[in-house]
Amino acid sequence: MKKILVVEDDPDLRELLKMRLEANHYEVVLAENGEDGLTKAETEKPDLIMLDVMMPTLDGYTMSQDLGSNEHLRHIPLIVMTGKQYMEELFQSGQVKAFFTKPIDTKEVLKKIKSVLGE
Repeated sequence: MKKILVVEDDPDLRELLKMRLEANHYEVVLAENGEDGLTKAETEKPDLIMLDVMMPTLDGYTMSQDLGSNEHLRHIPLIVMTGKQYMEELFQSGQVKAFFTKPIDTKEVLKKIKSVLGE
């Protein structure tokens, strides 16, 4: 079973994604900010990370840079979610495989996850 780390500060969206992903047979690990997300990325070794941009403590952009500079984590593909339009230009990393503007369409997200994970 593939493991997905969801890093999202909105508790409702975090739980919605968890339910949708688990219903599609993914193991889900949750983090409510970038700092917690980095810790869980290191300990849980997810197959994919879904990452919000605007979060307290450590934002998604900084977290993505930290992931990219860590030789043990830079291979993990990222799907970036944001409520702000035009943020895509900030994320030039090869780790970023998709970019969704909120409100997200969970069906489209699931299709992209399957594609990124080769399913």
